[in-house]
Amino acid sequence: MGLAAAYRTKFIKQELIKRNQIRRGDILIGKYKSKRTGEVTNKVSFVLDWVPFKGNIAERKLYVFDLDKLHPSILKKLIKKVGGLEFTNTGTFTYHRVKIGMKPRDGGIIFNKYIRDFLQEVKGVWKTYNLVNYKQVKLCDYDYSGMFRDLPPRLTIEDKLVKLEKLLTVDRKVLKNGSQTDKNLESGMADDGNTKSRVTYDEIIQEAEASIEANYGYLDDKSSGKTYWVGKKRQAMLDYDKQRQVLISRRAKGEIV
Repeated sequence: MGLAAAYRTKFIKQELIKRNQIRRGDILIGKYKSKRTGEVTNKVSFVLDWVPFKGNIAERKLYVFDLDKLHPSILKKLIKKVGGLEFTNTGTFTYHRVKIGMKPRDGGIIFNKYIRDFLQEVKGVWKTYNLVNYKQVKLCDYDYSGMFRDLPPRLTIEDKLVKLEKLLTVDRKVLKNGSQTDKNLESGMADDGNTKSRVTYDEIIQEAEASIEANYGYLDDKSSGKTYWVGKKRQAMLDYDKQRQVLISRRAKGEIV
């Protein structure tokens, strides 16, 4: 038994796709019919490139690593070389994909920069398939957590919108009721060089609570420390609202992640 069986145990989900939906950096499973012997075998493949980039599927050749012969530790080294992973989608199917560019020349660039020398370590794993003979092709969502500690978060646009909506709901009142005093104070602090670079909502809350408790004993909203942090929170909410509008626009265009 080869290594493909070990890879298959790490598949989170799979989905049948059209062959013109295949992208560089995908992991596929499908049935391949050998042109020489006519034998049909299951193949688990890591996609590197294809030629011609556009045109008839019947004429297209797919360049892959045969994962039945490639140890996961070697695949990990390749992924780190080419730039890591991204959370993306093909249609409605979401998954982690190795970040290899999708422009026509990107495949050749990656080959010359990384793959050519890499082949010395992995002799026998490079395969050229006639794409027309690769049947029942499924795109696989592979669990890379065994290779990498920190993976790109599995957040869709809908997930991000829900998160932002919760944050915005917290301080809608602050956004509406900001006073001129708040604005003058924040402007003055900026002139004195006391403002910080933009920070996340969570950082603002943590720092605000610590600062107010330590220095102002939770005095009323007119105390300078409290007013400053209210202003910072209000600006953060405005920034988040801009992000929300961008996400809504992307969702309207049919984007998923």
